[in-house]
Amino acid sequence: MDVRIFGVLGKGLPSKDAINGVPCYRLPSGANYYPSLLRRLQKWRPDIIEVHNRPLLAQRLKMHLPDVKTVLNLHSNTFVTPPYMSEQRFGNIARWMDGIVVNSRFLLEDITTRHPWLSDKITINHLGVSLEHFTPPFSPAAKALKEARLAQHGWSGRRILLFAGRLIPDKGVHHLIETLPQIIDKHPDVLLLIIGSAAYGSDRETAYVRELKRAARPYQQWVCFRPFVPYPAIADWYTLADIVAVPSAPREAFGLVNVEAMAAGVPVIASSAGGIPEIVENGVTGYLVQSDDFPTGLAEQINNLLQDENLRRQIGMAGRETELSTIITYLRYAEYYGMQSIFDTLYLKSKEGCSFNRLYELITSDNNILLAYRMIKSNKGSKTQGTDQFSIDDFNSYSQDEFINTIRKTLDHYKPKLVRRVFIPKPNGDKRPLGIPSMLDRLIQQMVKQVLEPICEAKFYKHSYGFRPLRSTHHAKSRCDTLINNAQLHFVVDIDIKGFFDNVNHTLLLKQLWNIGIKDRRVLAIIGKMLKAPIEKEGIPRKGTPQGGILSPLLSNIVLNDLDHWVAGQWENFKTKHPYTQRNKYAALKRTKLKEGFIVRYADDFKIFARTSQDAYKWYHAVKQYLKERLKLDVSPEKSMVINLRKKSSNFLGFKFKAVPKGKKHVAHSFISDKKKDQIKKRINKLITEIKLSPTPKTISQWNSFVLGLHNYFKFASHVSMDFQEIAFRKSRFMFNRLKSISRYGRPKRPPPTYSKFYKNNNKTWEVAGTLLFPLQDISKSKPLNFSQESTPYNAEARESIHVNLKFHVQVELSKLIRSDVWDRTLEYSDNRLS
Repeated sequence: MDVRIFGVLGKGLPSKDAINGVPCYRLPSGANYYPSLLRRLQKWRPDIIEVHNRPLLAQRLKMHLPDVKTVLNLHSNTFVTPPYMSEQRFGNIARWMDGIVVNSRFLLEDITTRHPWLSDKITINHLGVSLEHFTPPFSPAAKALKEARLAQHGWSGRRILLFAGRLIPDKGVHHLIETLPQIIDKHPDVLLLIIGSAAYGSDRETAYVRELKRAARPYQQWVCFRPFVPYPAIADWYTLADIVAVPSAPREAFGLVNVEAMAAGVPVIASSAGGIPEIVENGVTGYLVQSDDFPTGLAEQINNLLQDENLRRQIGMAGRETELSTIITYLRYAEYYGMQSIFDTLYLKSKEGCSFNRLYELITSDNNILLAYRMIKSNKGSKTQGTDQFSIDDFNSYSQDEFINTIRKTLDHYKPKLVRRVFIPKPNGDKRPLGIPSMLDRLIQQMVKQVLEPICEAKFYKHSYGFRPLRSTHHAKSRCDTLINNAQLHFVVDIDIKGFFDNVNHTLLLKQLWNIGIKDRRVLAIIGKMLKAPIEKEGIPRKGTPQGGILSPLLSNIVLNDLDHWVAGQWENFKTKHPYTQRNKYAALKRTKLKEGFIVRYADDFKIFARTSQDAYKWYHAVKQYLKERLKLDVSPEKSMVINLRKKSSNFLGFKFKAVPKGKKHVAHSFISDKKKDQIKKRINKLITEIKLSPTPKTISQWNSFVLGLHNYFKFASHVSMDFQEIAFRKSRFMFNRLKSISRYGRPKRPPPTYSKFYKNNNKTWEVAGTLLFPLQDISKSKPLNFSQESTPYNAEARESIHVNLKFHVQVELSKLIRSDVWDRTLEYSDNRLS
């Protein structure tokens, strides 16, 4: 994406540099500014132009570049109201704009009150800052840094009341000076630090600035004026502050200083004016004072905070955790660039340990709702109806706005509908209960999942492989091979959790969501209601995450993520007093009495690999106790055990493992599990019988799909060829007796491209109704690869490598589709086939 910034050349600034990697061009002000800007834009031809706070400039650019979408971004109503501009003039300019962005609901309502027709054209984008620029004062190191900087300025022992911003009447700086007598009386060590000037980048004194300095003369030892500070340096001044005061006039649209203070972990005292209440939550992230209660009410709140250090810390931490610096700005990116950049940022911030308090706005954003619709529609279960008899197709007649509004209204007073209960057969003959939510509830679950998944992905343990993007059972199997072959860990702890999905503790799950960083109470309330959704013929569940819900796999991983990290923390990630390389660390740990162990988990199925029988039994009892006491889950004793892989096999995800001697070491040999073999044989009987009764393309396709799926899944077993030869031999007589009268058996003479792509011609197979059956025994093993821990859909570089790997295969398949001629199909069929 090619993004460029253009602005006015200021004193001492370069004409060209970069801001966070984005090229920035500064042009000389005056009569030549606009012609120079226009020439550059005409040469560049951008797709979108965003003009900040200059409606006349936006109109001129739109007139000269009518094909380029032009967006006006307003920070206040200063430039769209008299005396700067008449309402009629602004209305005419607004008609030229493709969109208008404002920084608060207050500003939106202020504009739409005078221009109601603009309501559909305006988008709210609360401004944000980067947390990386601001250091919170909570750690001992941060406190030491603050004391050193105070001493550097000669302010040791002083408590700093900070104002940062423009020195104009609307910012209310004079109110702070008026409060000084009441504050000094109780806190004589206070220092009012005023940073700023009348205009950005200029220290020119106006009449108002001179009046402020005159009013402050009686309090010279309690007031300090500092000139304009460039934005990159402002964060250092916030580290000195104990309180930030923002006594703005009633029409303050936003107040970025509030956000900066919260990002710095400093409590805010501000006027309850304009859009400020949209930023500062009174009594939680700061205090709001009515402007007509100045200066008395303002002084009272300042005194209360100055005398209570714990309260300042509490308010500052709450402000820091609101994540306004990043989360609230995501809506703008979603509007312009889709959701991927948002998910990337969520993932990054979660990696950095941030908490998320404003996720509801993200979840209910237009693009997230539409993305959820697309994901549900592309799912084969989209036609499945819940108890409300709705499928995804029932929304086809809705307009986009109607659909989005329907979802949002449902969430305003959310109450999940009755969950439809169905039972599907399990391989052992039992039935597994599934819950099918209503279509609206499925859409809402998908919306929540899309936003929560990148946050959780950043916190999940690296060797958890179930229900996670880009990961598979093959990665879990490969990890097991590595622990057996490379680490020579041959004792395995098999733990079977009794009815895991039906016994998840709801209260504990919500606490785990909170601990992972999801602290938006509205989102937690919605998830809590989802968990309590009434089930058909069963009522309201008291525990469990019903299988069949879109959100259930993610929630199940959140529950067991604590177990993953607890096990890893006992050995793999054990924190030592001294720094070691990984190899030396393990050598040092082996000299302790700690139990060596590594967990590999796929959903609720997991194994712990240990070096000795003693360690393995320690793990068995420790994990059993942890699950019971910490996660409120029981273990099935008849299915849980310790296995010596040198003597016995262990089953995992349909595979069977054993450690076999090779030289001085042991290596992993893997097979198809006995249980899975029996299931395969039963399925073969069913499919061959169906072909015998109805030798049609449909039944033959079902067979071929079944065989190809088996081969793709089990090809990573080291002895897969032997297993399938044994299965084919066992079923050969059965297949001969049922197919001999309707087919021909032999080597393919002229196999079609699809057959040749997957299979050789040296194996005999059956040809039914002119179509070859895929041969069971024709399979070669493949070497499984460990999962690359850098791979994630929430990182641009990782996505690029995924796209490179996919590109060739897509091009090959596309060319085959184009060359193949399906003469009896419609144009719509051919077009859908290509798409």
